[in-house]
Amino acid sequence: MTNVNRSFNAATRHYDAEVVTIWMDMLDLLESSWGRWEPDPENSSILTNDTELQDSYNVMVERLVNENRKAPQSPAG
Repeated sequence: MTNVNRSFNAATRHYDAEVVTIWMDMLDLLESSWGRWEPDPENSSILTNDTELQDSYNVMVERLVNENRKAPQSPAG
């Protein structure tokens, strides 16, 4: 295995771990605030009157977007 492939594989594992951590944090947030939100399938979001909950949810969505921007690109192109 080449150094490029090793580097890509390590970066991919790190990326996967970060994404899973963010999703777990989001699930924990939603579970701990059960009943204070409802799904908003039109916007792939949540509906809530709780500003703090909405802000926390939005931060996690932004974390996912940012992590996706840093996703490793295959050395094969």
